[in-house]
Amino acid sequence: MDELPFTPIDLVAIDAARNVRRRWRVAAYRDLFGQVMIETRWGRIGTQGRELVRSFADEAAACAYVRGLLARRGRAVRRIGVAYRPVVPTRRHVDTSTDRDRQGNTLMP
Repeated sequence: MDELPFTPIDLVAIDAARNVRRRWRVAAYRDLFGQVMIETRWGRIGTQGRELVRSFADEAAACAYVRGLLARRGRAVRRIGVAYRPVVPTRRHVDTSTDRDRQGNTLMP
């Protein structure tokens, strides 16, 4: 994670007994002006959730910000009683319709 932009990081915290179902995602990218943008999304699984986008002029400040966010997720057990764990991002159902043409043939391998 020391190099920006990086592949988005997706985390979930689930404890059915305590009714905890949270998701969290951070992504980094550059905008058209060369600024490093850090996009964070979080919320209860199944809801729209919230989003925050911050801009940084240099990568060092952006990396420090992301490290702080990840450290806070690491302390989730003390705050919410459940640890976050990484997950592989899955495609949404609405995205699958664009993978097929009108005859139902797969467009993408």
